[in-house]
Order: sequence, then C-alpha cells, then structure tokens
Amino acid sequence: AAFATKRDKDLTQAAQVLEVLVEDRPGDIDLAWEALVERGSGWTKRATVGLKALERFAPEVVHAVEVMTAHPRNG
Repeated sequence: AAFATKRDKDLTQAAQVLEVLVEDRPGDIDLAWEALVERGSGWTKRATVGLKALERFAPEVVHAVEVMTAHPRNG
C-alpha cells in the first residue's frame, strides 16, 4: 500500500511537471525525446511505459506529449 501511494504521488508530480513544460516550454519536450531516441530503444521503451502510467493521472498531458514528439505509445 505504501508503495502504491508513493508511486501515485510520483506520477502526479511528473504529470504536473510535464503540464508546465507542455504549456511553457514545449520545445524542451521534443529535445528530451530526441535525446532518449539517441540513447537507444531501452530508453524510449521506458519513457513510453512511463507515459502510459501517467495517462491515468493526466491523459490530456500525455496526449500533448505524444503529439509533440510524434511518437505515440504502442498499445
């Protein structure tokens, strides 16, 4: 139960940070995604899994990130 509570808190905070970036610094999201792609498929896979987890808390933010990066998550 404690792990789930911490996970949910962390996901909520991540969603808040991404929301600010989407609104105020959208270019930074694209740059970050490009850096992930350069690091390899493992990084992009983990980022995609993270976006899927965030979707429960902030689906509109996840959608905006997917549109900005033109790399929608699979599934």
